[in-house]
Amino acid sequence: MRTHISRRKNYLPGLVLTVALWVFAVFIFLSIPPSSVLIIGIFITIFITAVFLTSSLLLGNSRNGLFIVLAILVLVILKRLDMLTLLSGIIVFALLFTLNLLFKRDK
Repeated sequence: MRTHISRRKNYLPGLVLTVALWVFAVFIFLSIPPSSVLIIGIFITIFITAVFLTSSLLLGNSRNGLFIVLAILVLVILKRLDMLTLLSGIIVFALLFTLNLLFKRDK
């Protein structure tokens, strides 16, 4: 009898959801004018969810996907406030890399 149980993850539902979110985000971006705050909020929510799912699937870890989404979100906020420089971008990625190492460490 086999004592080794293989761990198989089913990536197909996540992949289908990711592709659907990307298609919907591109559709909103290209066809709907940003006339209200609700449309902008829906687009940002769909975009962030699509980036999170894509990076989680590619990296195989949802924590790394969350860190990438947080980095992109902070960089977009800094750009919107006109405070984004090369140094601030490097600091954001260094901070998230450090947080990743902190949470990766076994306790």
